Amino acid sequence: MVTYMDGIVGRLLDSLNDLGLAENAVVIFTGDNGTVGNLTSQLGDFHLRGGKRTMNEAGTRVPLIAHWPGKIPPAKRTSFFTLMDVLPTLAAVAEIPIEHEIDGMDLSHNLFGSKGTDREFFKMAFEGDCYFVRNDRFRLHEDGRFYEVPVTSDEARYNMDVIDDPKEYQNSLRDLESKLDEYIKIQQTDTSYSIVPFGTNGDNYKNEQQRKKKNH
Repeated sequence: MVTYMDGIVGRLLDSLNDLGLAENAVVIFTGDNGTVGNLTSQLGDFHLRGGKRTMNEAGTRVPLIAHWPGKIPPAKRTSFFTLMDVLPTLAAVAEIPIEHEIDGMDLSHNLFGSKGTDREFFKMAFEGDCYFVRNDRFRLHEDGRFYEVPVTSDEARYNMDVIDDPKEYQNSLRDLESKLDEYIKIQQTDTSYSIVPFGTNGDNYKNEQQRKKKNH
């Protein structure tokens, strides 16, 4: 799969070159939310089990590579970047105004090494009842789990332990708690769809939810 994907990306970049478009095209490479749990990836000497549909690092942290010859410096690392930020970032690069409220941020300055406002934290929700909020150092879940995200190695990052005694991190913890509480209170406004938990029969789940609403 990786070999095939690499070949397809190469064909895309070759085509941009052949058409004379490479110098005026931003190419973004990213993923959704990790590989499935029955697959194991090798990162150097570390073997990582897939985390798709989970709220751990293997299920929520994915690669993002931006390519624009002559414009984006090679090996330039960005600050926090989420998939929500792709739209406003590319709109800013293309000088297309966004005139309505969106969740993402324009982080285009990260690509070019210029000054701008970085993302300080991001929020994650899954199937309506699992949440976390994290900044560049800590991650707090709705059930109280509080982690310090290590960056010393892949093994440390993907096998991080819960902080049992967060006394020395009270300021960070309180800050994330307020953001998490605010996030959890957000109500669904578009009722044209429903969130069906993984492994649940869609029709049965919808019928059960409707029955509960009638009983209330």
